[in-house]
Amino acid sequence: AWLAQRGAGARCTLLEAQEVSVALCQRTLSSQQIAADLRHGDLRDPKILESLGSHFDVVTANPPYLPPFSGNLPSNSQKAHCRHELRGGV
Repeated sequence: AWLAQRGAGARCTLLEAQEVSVALCQRTLSSQQIAADLRHGDLRDPKILESLGSHFDVVTANPPYLPPFSGNLPSNSQKAHCRHELRGGV
């Protein structure tokens, strides 16, 4: 989103696997008046990858960082999926 605010023809594409997180991100983008292509999907889905195209200058990711069911699994589903690999690894 920071890059999208810089202007100068910068385009920002965001991909989020969790529907709840997509809604939160959309709210943030709207409140900050940031133009971005926000999509709901899984990076491991070939159809999603195809729809994104093939050229990006910068790619960042924030995958879940704990193996499934290790440590304390939050009761909040959104937080649990953010922290634990509940949909499989990257």
